[in-house]
Amino acid sequence: PETATCILDVYPNRSFFADKNFIEKQYALSNINPDQDRFTQVSNINSKYRPIAFNFLVYKTNSSTTLYNQISETKVQYLLDNHFINWVVSPEISDWNNFKVQKATATINGREWTVLFTKEIAINNGPYIFNTLPGFVVKAWDSQSQYIFEFLNSEKLNIDYNYLIESSNYKSIT
Repeated sequence: PETATCILDVYPNRSFFADKNFIEKQYALSNINPDQDRFTQVSNINSKYRPIAFNFLVYKTNSSTTLYNQISETKVQYLLDNHFINWVVSPEISDWNNFKVQKATATINGREWTVLFTKEIAINNGPYIFNTLPGFVVKAWDSQSQYIFEFLNSEKLNIDYNYLIESSNYKSIT
C-alpha cells in the first residue's frame, strides 16, 4: 500500500486538497529562477518531490468542485456540482480519535464510500471531494479499502501556495 500526506487548505469561501508533494512541487515550479538553467531546475524539482501519490488537485467553492488532473502528459479539469453526492447519514453518534462523529455513506462514480464527520469542527469540508455534510470529514474509505483518508492534525500554513502552475493549460472535460 502507498501512503501519502495530503493537505486540505480551507478558506472561508474555497478550499484546496492535494498530495503535499504535488503542492510543494507546484510551488517550487512557480519560483524557478529565470537567471538559471530551467531544465536543471525542473529536473531537480521533479527529483525532490517524488513520489507523488496522485496528480490531482481538488478546488472547492460553496457551489462547485473542480478536479484538476494530469493523465500522462494531458492536463484536464472537470467541474462537479457540490450536491451531486447523495449522502445517507446515520443518526448514531460514536467516538473516533476524541471526536464525536456520525457516519455517512454514498456511491460516487460507482465506488461505495463511507465517511465519518464531526460537527465539532464547524467546516462542511473534507478530503478529496467529500463536502456538503453538516461537519468536517475526519475519515473516509471506499468499500474495497483502496483509498483511506484520515485527518491527522490541523495547523496554519505559513506559506501562500500557488496550487496550479498555468491553470489555463488544463483542458475542460465532462
